[in-house]
Amino acid sequence: MMIKKITMGSLLIAAAVTMPFLSWLRYAPLPDWVSDASCLFFLATSMLFILPARNNSSLNISAVLLPFLCFAIYLAMTGHNLANFTILIAILGFLVLWSLQFSIHFNKNNSEDFLLILATVIFIFSMLQVVLGLLQVLSLAPLFQGYVVFDQSEVNSNIMGNIGQRNQYAQFLSWGILAACYLYAKRRLRMSFFIGSVFLLAWLSACAGARLVWAYVLIFAGLGWYWSRQNKAETVRRMIRAVMIAVVLIVLTQLFSKQIAALLAWLGIPIHVVSGADRFFSAGFGIRRRIEWTKAWEIFLQHPWFGVGWGGFPAQSVEMELTGGLPKYPESWLFVHCHNLFFQLLAETGIVGVLIVFATLGYALGSFFRKGQQSAENLLLLGIGGVILAHSMFEYPLWYLPFLSMFLIVLLLAPAPRVTISMRPSFVRVAGLVVAIMTLLYLGTGIAAFKTMVAYDLPAPNAQENVRRMGALFDVGKNPLWTNDADMVLANYLIPSREQLDLKLQHFSRLAAYRPYPEVLLKLAVLYALDKQMAKAEHTIKLAIANYPDYAPNFDYRLAVMKKDELKPLQLITSKAAKAYVDHGVQTDPGRIAAVMTVASPATRKPLF
Repeated sequence: MMIKKITMGSLLIAAAVTMPFLSWLRYAPLPDWVSDASCLFFLATSMLFILPARNNSSLNISAVLLPFLCFAIYLAMTGHNLANFTILIAILGFLVLWSLQFSIHFNKNNSEDFLLILATVIFIFSMLQVVLGLLQVLSLAPLFQGYVVFDQSEVNSNIMGNIGQRNQYAQFLSWGILAACYLYAKRRLRMSFFIGSVFLLAWLSACAGARLVWAYVLIFAGLGWYWSRQNKAETVRRMIRAVMIAVVLIVLTQLFSKQIAALLAWLGIPIHVVSGADRFFSAGFGIRRRIEWTKAWEIFLQHPWFGVGWGGFPAQSVEMELTGGLPKYPESWLFVHCHNLFFQLLAETGIVGVLIVFATLGYALGSFFRKGQQSAENLLLLGIGGVILAHSMFEYPLWYLPFLSMFLIVLLLAPAPRVTISMRPSFVRVAGLVVAIMTLLYLGTGIAAFKTMVAYDLPAPNAQENVRRMGALFDVGKNPLWTNDADMVLANYLIPSREQLDLKLQHFSRLAAYRPYPEVLLKLAVLYALDKQMAKAEHTIKLAIANYPDYAPNFDYRLAVMKKDELKPLQLITSKAAKAYVDHGVQTDPGRIAAVMTVASPATRKPLF
């Protein structure tokens, strides 16, 4: 019975970090809810199968879990003023308890069995993503009526599987490559099938155009070299051989992607893809990231010890786009993250948070390099952990639950020392059951809430219908776990007027401090003007133009339609920006920069690096 429980728990955990990536249900305003919710479902269900045994006299856990608990407590203490505090507490509480149960249940005695299951599931689902990627490459994705994700503007060149983003897709395929190497090392894959599958995984990574694949190659090669010097066991030697073959295949598919495309065209299969090598040598890693890193650094300098608070970066970033004197490369969307884990933590958690997180990472990942720890299992874990961490230096995969869960697995299975804690197993069992059931109840009720949010994302032409929709959205918002999302959708329905002005000001001010989207800023500016707070109104409309220049003509038109005398000062600002935008080219960089420069401070400094 115990073996069956371990196997079922392992399968559910493996499903949590793989199956959500197949989701095609990506609808505004919550495109990632289904994938995150499905991950949460598998994790919560797995808790029912990895409860501590009743006869345990003590609980033995990885020492890595202790600083993770400290960081969770720190976030809870420093984030109490945030709009998303309830959600933060709920997520932290769940992850801490799940990690506790996982660490108790999986140790050096059964982790090898778990990793074999995990690697098998990762490999299977990565090959499914290869199939989805091939459908995109061959322009067949639109034929599947929405079940295969595709980019309407780049049907056969933006290759992303059902994950929906090229870099995340390439990262998951890299997990698949490592899983294939491990399965070959464990004699579960024949050499011919191994080479064929890794070639497809590597080629689809190249088709995705993800530049970070080059970083993954360096990680794989470096770890393979180090492992080869430390352990001569047959399984490890097979693993290293497989990793080196994979490295060669990745490099070849990156460098010769054009030749592969030409060969396919000669065979009558034309494709149009750009490899990561092409994108890397043509554009580097982009100025926009460096601007956001600079903003995060400036926020850290202003709030060095504890940061601005979890989730506080977007509002600060929007403000600095207007007043920071940084180079102008506007893109007309909100940066909720600075695209670098280190700088993001500096900005939002300060020195204290960064020390906790990176000391923990150093302790956990460093344990893989201790003498005698260079097993095939640890090479698999550290390879996946290195890929996630490298990706986190340029984007934010850890803000998606499947990636975060996989990274937690890597850290909790690291060969760090284990400690015994004086806690009754019965307490963990009861707490685990309660949390698992509550999570499943949240997911069950959340399906209806999600459907309501998607169906009512935008107002209807009929006023009475909109009143009914607002009532439904208010009902959804009564649940504190859905309040922020419901309020954001309600912003599309609320008309900026003098009726209930104070309540509307409070509503939109809170949203602007959390997610300053263009609609929120425009309506907040109008409300400030109607409340005769003209300085705040003008500043807010300037924030909107500086961050979303493509919306400048829309802002100008909507202010003109309102026909209110209080809005004339705002119209002077928007009309000037809209004219500059149109004169210099709609949907062009010169047009965006021209609109921004009508309101923003001139560039007086350079970004970091």
